[in-house]
Amino acid sequence: MKATNSKTIRTDAKVLFAALKHPDVLYPARWKKASRKFVNWLRANDIPAPLIELYKQGTPTSYAQLGFGGLSSEKELIQENKENPNFLLAEFLIVGSASNGDIIAVDFGKGNGAAGYFSHELGPKELSPRQIRRDFRAVAPSLGAMVLGLVKDSVPIDYYWTWSQENEGRAQ
Repeated sequence: MKATNSKTIRTDAKVLFAALKHPDVLYPARWKKASRKFVNWLRANDIPAPLIELYKQGTPTSYAQLGFGGLSSEKELIQENKENPNFLLAEFLIVGSASNGDIIAVDFGKGNGAAGYFSHELGPKELSPRQIRRDFRAVAPSLGAMVLGLVKDSVPIDYYWTWSQENEGRAQ
């Protein structure tokens, strides 16, 4: 078994689990401690220890709808990352999706735990790790902060909204 990636990244676990109790969580999923199989999969894919510890505290048993986005279950998360292997190579973990199908991911490389979006319209399966890194739109410094932002409607709800906010006022 691969040694755990000891890189320090921000997760804001307390913020995440507090946000899940917010009254605006539309379809709260049941939560459980991560399975040994899932933890081993995270370790085998060189996911940093803080993110593994976050999932050890709790993972949804089914897709958890949180405002305009949601978090994947263990099974869904593994499948989504297997279907898009270049995301892991680029040091992103796919963790869920926006209501329009955009990918929600955590940057465990240069972004130190930042969470945000990739457009589903960019053909994510065909993107190289370099293109993936270029196309990421961070909306929060951590997964916990993004989940809180989704339930409070204080972060952009998808990739397009992040892009339009970045470019607002530039076109004449």
